Amino acid sequence: MKKILIAALICSNAHAALIWSDDFENYDTTLLDLETQNSAWFTGPVATQSIAVLDNDPSAPATFGNKTLAVGGYAPDFSTGDDTTVVYALSPVAANFTMTGPLPEAHFTTDLILNAGSVASLTDAFRLSLFDSSSNTLTSLLFSAGSTAGTVSVFRNDGGAGTYDTGALLQVNAAYTLKLLMNMDYQKWSGTITPTGSTAAPVTLFANVDLTANTAAQADLGGFALDWISGDSGANWGDNSLNLDNMVLESAVPEPSSAMVLALCAVACLQRRRR
Repeated sequence: MKKILIAALICSNAHAALIWSDDFENYDTTLLDLETQNSAWFTGPVATQSIAVLDNDPSAPATFGNKTLAVGGYAPDFSTGDDTTVVYALSPVAANFTMTGPLPEAHFTTDLILNAGSVASLTDAFRLSLFDSSSNTLTSLLFSAGSTAGTVSVFRNDGGAGTYDTGALLQVNAAYTLKLLMNMDYQKWSGTITPTGSTAAPVTLFANVDLTANTAAQADLGGFALDWISGDSGANWGDNSLNLDNMVLESAVPEPSSAMVLALCAVACLQRRRR
């Protein structure tokens, strides 16, 4: 029956149902931290100003609006006992959300800019991680910025260590739209990236690769984390940043015609079994 359902989905269309979104337009700026503004965000170090909302980001196009989330750019202020190798913002955007029905897919979209810092030899990396409702990591993308171009890597879930480079080169200080599609039933995911506002075909970063090798992970989506990672294990921090806006998380919903096709397939399967 699964093969018939897959064939039906390939030939059908679907729209999306909104789960969560944030364009940061209702946030205060001037280095005020996220955690004190919105209880849906958690940051580390606690109440860090290294992850904050910018007002009229000069590097952002008009589609970003007046306010943009900036990860990095300002040296973090650590307290005794803090992990000094990473600064993070965590949002449990869809805790215990389980994709159900004939299209158990989640779509995550965000606009982003890899900004170059003032010191080309000291550039930090940024990580976007997705996790389930029990805080098990599903997968991660790593954005590494150079002086003129950045790269996108995927954390390996095939049992190997480290990451593999997707081959995509991102121009620094340029806006892109990242789209991720996650099938929570088959535990596969795909990703594309396109210059924001461009009519060009999206560039495929990866397609239908394993979402997770973590056997403890559940088939649900608990949220995501944005990490700022020092280029030299926390001894020094660059002033480059990853700026994001227009974050949207959706679940796939079949069109009425698609639902009818799936229903007919299910009926056909039941009749075939009875025979």
